[in-house]
Amino acid sequence: MSNQARLARLRSLDRPIGEPFQSQSECVAWSNMVAPLLSFDPRYHEAFLQHASVVIIPSLSAQTYGNSVNHMTSIVKQAIGTLELGDQMKRDEPVDPPHPSPAHVEAATPILSLTLWLGAALGAILLLGGIYLATAGRMAETRFNLFGNEFSSTSVGVSMAFIGAVLAALTIRRVLSTVGTLSALHGNDRRHK
Repeated sequence: MSNQARLARLRSLDRPIGEPFQSQSECVAWSNMVAPLLSFDPRYHEAFLQHASVVIIPSLSAQTYGNSVNHMTSIVKQAIGTLELGDQMKRDEPVDPPHPSPAHVEAATPILSLTLWLGAALGAILLLGGIYLATAGRMAETRFNLFGNEFSSTSVGVSMAFIGAVLAALTIRRVLSTVGTLSALHGNDRRHK
């Protein structure tokens, strides 16, 4: 369903806030028609379904029922506004996203470098400590009591080594991808001038 058709259908189902339904079954029928139309945005859809699940309760107090209906009506109005704004933005000329200036790239470089070294160092310490604990600890048959469970030094060491390797790999990967993204954006910024 196109957003234009979705917008038109939501407008036709829109109700004033505070206007009561004739019956609970009328409210449930209305919510069953509206809910699929909100699937374009999970936030609206999930919030609407949460309130729709309340109004189907048979022995619901009038206040709780009214509050849920008002929330559902408000969500429909918000969704209509979002679709109208999206439609308006499509008609406007596309705007290039802002590109980082050389100052942004230079400011990010020391932070990324520090993150890289700290993450890699911590990962290396865990990796080497884990390997040492797994190999040297096996000779001493050391046992660790963690959270009421007893673990051998070999299992703790292997776990530490695995966590260290994953931490180092993820840190290096994330920092390098961020540096690549910043470099590409900085390169695009030069081409736009």
